[in-house]
Amino acid sequence: YRFCQGQRADAFLSGSIREYHDRYYVTLRLYALYTRSYIYEDAIIFSADDLAGAVDEIAGRLIAVLAGTRPAAVAIHADPPETLVLINQNFAGRGEMETREYPPGKIITTFSAPDYEGETVETELEPGVLTQISVNLRPAEYSEVNIAALGYDGANVYQGSLFVGKAPLTLRLPLNQLEYINAETNTGEAAKIVFETSASAAVPYTFSMKPKIPPSSGQHRVNNARRWHYWAWGSTWITGIATWLAFGMFNSSNDALNGSRGVYTEKFVEENMLMNRISIGAMITLGVVVGYDIFQMVRYIYIATEDTTPTVKPDRTRSSGREK
Repeated sequence: YRFCQGQRADAFLSGSIREYHDRYYVTLRLYALYTRSYIYEDAIIFSADDLAGAVDEIAGRLIAVLAGTRPAAVAIHADPPETLVLINQNFAGRGEMETREYPPGKIITTFSAPDYEGETVETELEPGVLTQISVNLRPAEYSEVNIAALGYDGANVYQGSLFVGKAPLTLRLPLNQLEYINAETNTGEAAKIVFETSASAAVPYTFSMKPKIPPSSGQHRVNNARRWHYWAWGSTWITGIATWLAFGMFNSSNDALNGSRGVYTEKFVEENMLMNRISIGAMITLGVVVGYDIFQMVRYIYIATEDTTPTVKPDRTRSSGREK
């Protein structure tokens, strides 16, 4: 009380921090001058990895008290019991979680467990209200996917960056999910695909990959191809304008020749024939340049997409064992 009076402060925040089984245990007390008592006491325990989330939670609680807003509460029940529960990306517990106070506002709760489909719930917490969240995760369904590397048996197969075995092999993957698979041989050939697993667990699928030597990235092939395409595109415009001018000049000369009613000089006729040859040559040149531009455009598109990962459809395996 004397400190608040001396500093002309309306309130004084005190606290302590100590180690508790490799975690931090923080206690806070807020003293108010006008009540001459502590109006807020709180304690929180967290690990070093949850420091950012703990600071946000402590600040949110203090703001709610200073604003005169009652804290909200949330209780969570998740099945199966080993379900990992994260609230706003911070660890909150497993399975059933006791009632906890949170600042009013939106929270995002994430549930996950091995061999179960994950779930995310967005909830709006209201001041002074206990919100209960109950989630029953659905068991994940799997399908068998056959991976083959054509002509390269024994190639290393990776699911993302995780090594899963050597081709040919069968993977057990969750249904209705995008998967990234790549195969690499000891001699440098590689192949990669993206696919969505089947919607039916009873139907196996086969994906055939054709490894090849990947294009070298150190030669800037895409940049060079793009540069040549732009040059060809610019040349097409310049040649097109020149052809249009030459053809227009020939038409004007030819119209003048036809409208002269036989009154013209031999030099004028020769110049008209020269303009005809120039316009024909310009049109031929324009056709060649357009063809070259198309070639460079196709080349650029091919090189730019050569190393992209294709999204493929599977070869469905029949019950007889034969493949489509």
